[in-house]
Amino acid sequence: MRKHSKGFTLIELLVVIAIIGMLSSIVFASLNTARQKGRDAQRRVELAQLVKAIQLYYENNNSAYPSSGVNTISGDWPPNFKTALAPYLPKLPVDPTANESTRYYAFYQLTWNPSEPSPGPCLGRYVVWGYLEHLDSKSTCGWGANHFFQLVD
Repeated sequence: MRKHSKGFTLIELLVVIAIIGMLSSIVFASLNTARQKGRDAQRRVELAQLVKAIQLYYENNNSAYPSSGVNTISGDWPPNFKTALAPYLPKLPVDPTANESTRYYAFYQLTWNPSEPSPGPCLGRYVVWGYLEHLDSKSTCGWGANHFFQLVD
């Protein structure tokens, strides 16, 4: 007669480990997407604040916009752009990841290079935009789906 031991077989343990591994990979994939969407939401809010600051500058400076600004990878805006908006937005937005593919831009009188898609309604206007990590189908100015635009009116 065989003794029955009170334990799990190797097969049972391997099946449980495989199931836990599959569940954890699904959770981590969902978590990564949620983080991307969270950073994109932060970008949208910060760019909306930047638009409001530019509008306040416009109203207080005889209908003149501040010069164009580009947020580089290091998070530095041009000094004249920072100085112009300091009373309205003391800390200019810096991308949450601060990597090469995600930057913020603010351009006055947007021009158009014929080798690029037409910017449509954005041409010649003050435009603030940034790059999103999660694709967005609401792009308006003729560029890629991962751009987020706001016109300053």
